Amino acid sequence: MAVMCVTVLATRQSPSGTQLAVKRATLINTALASHGYKGVAANIHVQLQSLTLAQKAAISKLSESERQEMEGEIMLKAAEETLARAAAHKKQQLAQIAFHHQMLSENATNGTNSTEPAEEATVNAGEFDLSAWLNSFPDPSKWTDPMPGKGFDLSKFLKCQPTFDLSAWLRDSSKGDLMPGCPTTRLSGCEDKDFEDAPTKAKCCRVEVKHDNVWGLVCDDSGAAALAAAAKVACKAVGCKGAIRGVYSFGGPADMPIWMDNVNCLGSEPNMEDCTRLPWGEHNCGEDEAMGVCCEKGCEGWGGLE
Repeated sequence: MAVMCVTVLATRQSPSGTQLAVKRATLINTALASHGYKGVAANIHVQLQSLTLAQKAAISKLSESERQEMEGEIMLKAAEETLARAAAHKKQQLAQIAFHHQMLSENATNGTNSTEPAEEATVNAGEFDLSAWLNSFPDPSKWTDPMPGKGFDLSKFLKCQPTFDLSAWLRDSSKGDLMPGCPTTRLSGCEDKDFEDAPTKAKCCRVEVKHDNVWGLVCDDSGAAALAAAAKVACKAVGCKGAIRGVYSFGGPADMPIWMDNVNCLGSEPNMEDCTRLPWGEHNCGEDEAMGVCCEKGCEGWGGLE
């Protein structure tokens, strides 16, 4: 990635109109959905590591609105780079498959025996085209509900975009993680657990959801498939790449409300509250039946959310 020009970012005008704001937000969320918060955050830190002392000093003098705009531009650039790198990696993989397929064909033509199956190369892989991607989105006023029956609140979508604290990063470059704008799911009480069907321990955590500004528990009253789907939603909602498994009877504090029961997710929902379930607070379980999850790579989510 080219070195970020602070002057340009600081003076660049905000996107005009709702459509451009939605396009930027949608691109960032697409990168997050595919590669997780840590994947996009890694590219943010790559950008910032190239800043000089003079550039850091210039950033510290920006007004709050200018700094917020710059934070948005940083996130957008990181999302674009994340998607571009993924596309380039995929293109390289497809080229290797095509070469392997060609070698197998030549071996067959020359009478060489091979028991390896031929793999088909996908055509038109191409590199990630940001302009074409953005232009493919229609006017938001013509959008239909992306999740039928769940409702789509455009103002909430724009308000609850991820945040990156540039000021925190300037104070300490190990800080300033990419965070959700309006978090409603978090992981707590994480610990290593043994499972009979797994050779090693896994880092697992309790799933908690926020309702009426209060964090509460999720009951595990679900079948195995439904629990696995709910685990997938919970892990991605807290910024982890994916889920290894859901955990029955993880347990939770007795003084915590039980917000969700009979949760039935598809696995594609953005948040736990988007899954089919009983109304908030209706349940027939105790805190000992609180659901837990083991996310990929021992991911514990955001941590410290209040």
